[in-house]
Amino acid sequence: MQSLEDYNGRPNDRVKVGTYHRAKGLEFKAVFLPHMGRFPPQARKGSSTEEAAEDHELAVSQLFVSMTRARDLVVVLHGSRLSPVITPAAAHFERVAL
Repeated sequence: MQSLEDYNGRPNDRVKVGTYHRAKGLEFKAVFLPHMGRFPPQARKGSSTEEAAEDHELAVSQLFVSMTRARDLVVVLHGSRLSPVITPAAAHFERVAL
């Protein structure tokens, strides 16, 4: 396993793990997105309606960035329910139950 913080962009056989922020501008054969049933995160306590809306928009934007890092495969992992943000696009995904 290799942290994206230490990744220099040269291909290697290690699994890269990192944040949406660090993946920006990089490309991978496959991208795995865990916890997509709990996406986006809940609004921060004490945030205003406007701040919560901005946080939601930023989270969706970061999700888009992460999905577009994949050349061949995006794997969306979730529990019993899929995020309402992703549900409208679910018809474009192949579903595999584990």
